Amino acid sequence: MKNNNDKERIKALLVITHLISYSGEQAIKRRCKDIVRHLNDMLNDHNIRIKKALLKIIVAFSCRKILLDKDVNPDGPDKYIEFILKMCCRQVLPKNCDVEAQELQDIQRSADNTLYMLSTSVPELEDILWGLFIRSFLGIAFDDALIILLRCLTHLASKKEKTKSSEAAFVRCLALLANPLPSFRGTYIINFLKNIRPCDVDSYKTVWDTKIPQLLKYLEQNYDNFNPLEWQDLIFDFVTILLENVKNESFNEILVFKAKGQLETYSDNRHTVNGNNDSVIKQMEKQFLLKCLAIILCYIKDKDTVLQTLDNILVSVKLTDYSELHTCAEAVGICSRAHLQLVLDKLFSIRKDILTRKSSKFLHFSFMKDQKHDLGIERLRYAVIRSYGEICNEAPSDKLLRIIESEILSFVVSELTGAKDFATRRVCLKAIHSIADAMHPNRNLLHIRLNGRDKVIETVSSEMHLHSGPEYIELFPLIIPAVTALIRLPVQIESDARIVLLKCFLTTSTTLLLFTVRSILKMGIITMEN
Repeated sequence: MKNNNDKERIKALLVITHLISYSGEQAIKRRCKDIVRHLNDMLNDHNIRIKKALLKIIVAFSCRKILLDKDVNPDGPDKYIEFILKMCCRQVLPKNCDVEAQELQDIQRSADNTLYMLSTSVPELEDILWGLFIRSFLGIAFDDALIILLRCLTHLASKKEKTKSSEAAFVRCLALLANPLPSFRGTYIINFLKNIRPCDVDSYKTVWDTKIPQLLKYLEQNYDNFNPLEWQDLIFDFVTILLENVKNESFNEILVFKAKGQLETYSDNRHTVNGNNDSVIKQMEKQFLLKCLAIILCYIKDKDTVLQTLDNILVSVKLTDYSELHTCAEAVGICSRAHLQLVLDKLFSIRKDILTRKSSKFLHFSFMKDQKHDLGIERLRYAVIRSYGEICNEAPSDKLLRIIESEILSFVVSELTGAKDFATRRVCLKAIHSIADAMHPNRNLLHIRLNGRDKVIETVSSEMHLHSGPEYIELFPLIIPAVTALIRLPVQIESDARIVLLKCFLTTSTTLLLFTVRSILKMGIITMEN
């Protein structure tokens, strides 16, 4: 084992493994301390074949209970188990390494099998394995070994007579279920969920007994024709029903705390900026977790917790990524289902303190450390406007409609009028469309009228002539539906106004004329009979 020749060291490890496995206890006990000491030094060796040999000797030591012997191994078995766990992950090979891909794959598979064998065959290690595996599962450093971790944890959980509640594991599972497809991991995640307790309140069992089998069945039947939105709705429904059945404020607060903690693990740029498949999956998980957090927040009663969590949602978002801005807005909209006034107050404070370029307030948003100040403000402006649109989609109508024109519409129209960039104009038009939809008679049981509708229609339709160029062609499919939604609101617009709108749309560029005429017919401003 002290030899500098790697091949000789591998041979030595294999011989010692054989002796440990088949010799009597007294025969090996005399040299165990020395062997463990040298073994400990070799755990950091970069040679992949030496690592493979180390797997075998660690198994032999584990089966003979040597790693649990404090006299022989005072540090305990944790670092040896973690060594195997690291072997289950993708290996970074040295340059000029002669190990082929197939051999490396075989070694990783061997590590997987070794870990599962220890979990199922060495009862004395179960508590140590459970603690180590749970800690590894809750972070993202061992995501390469996620499947084997879940298999081992599921087995260990199934053997426990009574497991402690694991809110953190439940929240982690929710994030991972953002994308259940890679390696069929969704099935492993849900099977693990089935064997743990999300809380100490027994009423969760009803939800577990009904919803877990449904989720498993859905995945089994839909892996080949997976619908992400349908799956998202199923998970959100699962979380909502769980919270409504448990009805425990302490449980809700713990979930919020754990979710905020896990959001921080996704802030490491190493996992999100490379643009590879792994970073895409991490981004999906983060965004899914944000929306799950928003759903849980709807069941929180403490005002300070709600406001602090809204801050966490906003601060966690990268302003350079429009998909994260959209997710942030969705999360804010979901929060408005139960906390409309608090959400509106938060957005108003951003408008007042940040969008007016008060730098001291702006620096509170630490996600802008590396961004230019002006760019950061414009992206935050985009997020606020998008959030207003989502609030109009989500908030209860009886509360929303009383303030929708004064607190939301006036701001969005003002931003549209003064917008300097294309993205802001797009999001303003979408928000105005959402505002009009919220005031449609189907949702407007209070029969609240949009007093400034004609002025808004004029402002929106004027966007048809303000710009030119291929980029702004994309505005027209947003302008026309927004105007359509406004026209459909009570009271019917005057004929003179219809004519003005008709002229506005028909004087657009020749390229868009056919599209415009079709859209006008669909809107009902004129008919074929006219």
